[in-house]
Amino acid sequence: MLAEKKRLFAFLAVFFIAFALYDCKSVKPRANTRVERNNHSGGNPAPVANISTNDTFGLAPFKAALRSKSNDDHDGNEKLAYQWTVNNEIISTEPNPTFTFPNNGNYYVVLKVTNSIGKSSMDTVEIKVGHSLPKVTILVSDNSTFFFERPTTFRYAVEVNENKEFDRDKLRVTMKYLPHVADDAVVTDDRQKENYEVGRNLLATNDCKTCHQVMGKSSVPSFMQVSEKYWNNKNAIDRMANKIITGGSGVWGVQVMSAHPQLSREEATAVVKYILSMAVDKPDMEIPQAGTEVLNEHIGSDSEGRYVFKASYTDKRDAVTQLTSKDVMVLRPSKVEAEQADFVGDIKIEKGTLNHINNRSYFVLKNIDLKDVHRLRYRYSSKDMDAAIEVHIDAPGGQLVSTASYKVTGAWERYEEVSTTLTDPGGKHDLYFVFVKADAPNTYLAALDWIRFEGGREVKIVERAAPGKTKLSKAGIKKERAATTGRRIGKDKAYSKGKKLGEVLLAKNDCYTCHRIGEKLVGPAFIDVARRYQNRSFAISTLTNKVLLGGSGNWGRVPMLPHPHLSRKDAAEMVRYILSLRK
Repeated sequence: MLAEKKRLFAFLAVFFIAFALYDCKSVKPRANTRVERNNHSGGNPAPVANISTNDTFGLAPFKAALRSKSNDDHDGNEKLAYQWTVNNEIISTEPNPTFTFPNNGNYYVVLKVTNSIGKSSMDTVEIKVGHSLPKVTILVSDNSTFFFERPTTFRYAVEVNENKEFDRDKLRVTMKYLPHVADDAVVTDDRQKENYEVGRNLLATNDCKTCHQVMGKSSVPSFMQVSEKYWNNKNAIDRMANKIITGGSGVWGVQVMSAHPQLSREEATAVVKYILSMAVDKPDMEIPQAGTEVLNEHIGSDSEGRYVFKASYTDKRDAVTQLTSKDVMVLRPSKVEAEQADFVGDIKIEKGTLNHINNRSYFVLKNIDLKDVHRLRYRYSSKDMDAAIEVHIDAPGGQLVSTASYKVTGAWERYEEVSTTLTDPGGKHDLYFVFVKADAPNTYLAALDWIRFEGGREVKIVERAAPGKTKLSKAGIKKERAATTGRRIGKDKAYSKGKKLGEVLLAKNDCYTCHRIGEKLVGPAFIDVARRYQNRSFAISTLTNKVLLGGSGNWGRVPMLPHPHLSRKDAAEMVRYILSLRK
């Protein structure tokens, strides 16, 4: 029986070998063995046209270098034909021509690339001739990378360079504090809004608003309620995205949420991020072209927030095409988690810390400004090795700006802190944090939890009595209100101007509990508000929103109370009166 099985296996083996040899000989070799891809569409695919140019804006006559990028051909070796047209007129058949646009106007440059079998593709770029893109730059006198644990100043000025006369009304400068940034990423406000727009569109095109309202609650929670509950929960995004896809119930009641299997994980995540943004997505606060802001909205918060400063300028309407340029500056917390390092060398990232650190191991934080930073503080552990952390700029062996020697902590789980001074080399640099212990043994030197950059230009905030708890007597309050509602016309002409309705509304409400006209109380003096916002086209709308919604961060850490009982018209009248005080 065993012998019969062996003969059967041998026969099958010979059969399959013979079949394979026959099949190989029956296949004729290709005439061109260089091409081995299997194209289901038959033949070579169309090449990819791709234009690059030195600039798309300029003054006439404008000379542009037009380039066809090197990835035009899938094959990489095929002869291609090029055709360049400007406003439907052929200008060149070279792959990389140079063309001069003689007159002002908008020009559409089209590149058509064709391969040897006639397949082609096109790419288009618009060239605008007549003026150049204005350049907008945010200049800062304080640190341009971090905000610090205490209230500090942010002294800034926005510079605009364009070839035409500068128009202040076309410049918009804004400041915004984002209390929460997903994944601790340093992103600009525009990028974050782009992500939110994806979620907004998906929310509108699916059945979400059939059950949920943005503000009001029905049988299920509103999107705002969900946002307020989960916006600062780091695990919420994954859980909620899964809930959208699979459905379920139990968190907000017995009502079952329908499943949405048609959404991808990425799409569901975009929807969640948009919903969570609702609770913290305050409008941008417009600020002057130059000035000093106090960074204090983050005080008392454990969130990983960001301050975003944006400046945008749109040139004049008499141009061929209006052009907008902008600059964005994002300030991050001065406490940097070690796992947020931009690059590590001979180091492992485990459980939110840097581990397996040896002599000459390093990590990098890129593009850091050390202005007004006086000390560095590290939270570390080291079981049995004394060593040092050196900070070099731009390379592991670059200029040394700081050295911190640390002692053993006795166990990897036992963390301690060590601080040291540093020298500001000026400008922004990549910081290389290098661990040093020359003599052996010099492996497994430390674990690092975080680094804190300490400093900043501190602002002393004088605490005032809370609203409603002023020490003025009732007679004093009555006298102050009388003085600020136009009854001292003969004695103080500066305060007598303005619209009568605005004066009366200020007196009827609680405005004088926190404010005075000529001196600071809990909030700024009205005349100081008028001086700051004089000749600002955005002032009425911005301040009206502030009266209605309340808020803080522009004049100090004490928040301004909202006034939802006021109509927008009445609030605007109050603002007009306040702004008239400077005239």
